[in-house]
Amino acid sequence: MKPPIFFDHSFSYHPLPSIQGLVHKEYPPHAFSPCFQSAERAAREDKAHRSLRDKLGISTASLYYLTASHQEALEKMFATCYLQEIFHSGKNHILVSELDRVAFRPIENKWRALGVEFRSIPLSEEGHITEEMLKKSITPRTALVAFSWVNPLTGVIQPAYDIAKYCSAQEILVHVDMSHIVGKLYCTIQDLPADYITCAARSFRGPHDIGIVIGQHKGSIEANASFFLHQLEAVEAAVSHANATIDEMHLEVTRLRTLFEKKLAQKIPGAQVVFQHLERLPSVTVIAFPKVHGEYLTYLLAESKLYASFWDDQQTSLEEVLTVMHVSPEIASSAVSFAFSQQTTEVDIEEAIARLFSCYQQTKALTQGIP
Repeated sequence: MKPPIFFDHSFSYHPLPSIQGLVHKEYPPHAFSPCFQSAERAAREDKAHRSLRDKLGISTASLYYLTASHQEALEKMFATCYLQEIFHSGKNHILVSELDRVAFRPIENKWRALGVEFRSIPLSEEGHITEEMLKKSITPRTALVAFSWVNPLTGVIQPAYDIAKYCSAQEILVHVDMSHIVGKLYCTIQDLPADYITCAARSFRGPHDIGIVIGQHKGSIEANASFFLHQLEAVEAAVSHANATIDEMHLEVTRLRTLFEKKLAQKIPGAQVVFQHLERLPSVTVIAFPKVHGEYLTYLLAESKLYASFWDDQQTSLEEVLTVMHVSPEIASSAVSFAFSQQTTEVDIEEAIARLFSCYQQTKALTQGIP
């Protein structure tokens, strides 16, 4: 029986065993009592807070909030923005990256009744938000610009510092979602001129159901004391592990990705690495396969226990994402996303290419109507 190979680390949840141990740890009955606060518990909580701030680069002047999900973090961010800026200023125009519009749809549906207007920021030919695009989209009533630092399906990185700096100069609040940046890019939150920052702990192998929202600079977030200590410690442990392995991500994982791309191009003539010329995550590659459909190929790969990605957690297909990023329909429909991790080995790469070639041949035969 073939062992599974996981090249789906953009969205599939692969928690750290140590995190699972913290989340499911058994505690004494009094541990969660609001009246119980031992000196040991207080010391552990303070240590976890200080470590989390240090690892993420959160200023001591900034507040952060743990939520029950990533979606709740987005909703908390926007509710705070509404009370802080929109309600008082009357600026009711919100700009969201075209790639993030689906994630903001529940928020848009909820706040439209109060007169909040959401619009998409179009992308450049390379899939980036540029100053030129912002100039065309911003109006005198724009209160907030929101975008994700990186699209996890494509790995393409947005120029977050430039976008946030430009918006701040226009006195517009900025929200950046950095879920898929932690442990993959070197960054310090307090140096990013964004007012609100959100992330999902599951994206860096932390607890599945924890989100984080941070308020800094002109952004304001309430302090949160409602989380359990084990949740805080699990998030801190996941961030610490992500930071400790970031060099490996940039060196070894990038090497394996390059090896995968090179060997696959030799095995399947015409296979095209999309966005190879752009700055992207070290762990993600998008490859278009000639004359096949990416979704069906992804299905066959899963049947052979090689797991890749064609859909994100919002049920947006890679084809839709690539179309928004101005990729040609032929390439967009035939592409598959692969995301590696520190557990990926060279043996995995070799075996994955063999399985991929076999599935590609099946797909191509079906497409061409060959029995």
